[in-house]
Amino acid sequence: MNNPNKKYKELKQKQKARISDLMYRETDRFLQEKKQPPDDTEVVQIAERVYCRIQGLGSVSYTHLTLPTT
Repeated sequence: MNNPNKKYKELKQKQKARISDLMYRETDRFLQEKKQPPDDTEVVQIAERVYCRIQGLGSVSYTHLTLPTT
């Protein structure tokens, strides 16, 4: 039985690439609209939009993934 709640490091390279691509596109769209980089709150909003898109892509659940903190 497959566990749909995988850690990021357990995802396939293609899945990681898809997440990265979506984050890049959403961030680029933000930069084009706002003409400035997103602040921390806006990065979270971008990640939430990406999360919503990912939910419709497949059977892997990304609910436990969080943004890295520095």
